[in-house]
Amino acid sequence: MPITADTVRRSRRAEPDEEWLTVMEVAREWSLSRQTVYDMCSQGRLPWYTIPSGRRRFRRSEIEPILAPYRTPVTNPRARVKDPLDGLSGPVTLVPE
Repeated sequence: MPITADTVRRSRRAEPDEEWLTVMEVAREWSLSRQTVYDMCSQGRLPWYTIPSGRRRFRRSEIEPILAPYRTPVTNPRARVKDPLDGLSGPVTLVPE
């Protein structure tokens, strides 16, 4: 059964070892905009909690299964670039065209 905002009881006490995320942390980790995170909350697709200051917090354990399709793998852009001089030996001279 998927976790939705309706299945989460907002009155539960937090366990001390749970990881809580801010809206910005959720947006960055799952490559979403902040507005998309807010929209998902208002549509009931993302469970969230309000802290006394009025800001939203998310339990990582509750949102990871929901946002799994949005995760994009982090790649090293330099790993894909091949050195054009790789494999050449000796001095290289440039010849004008």
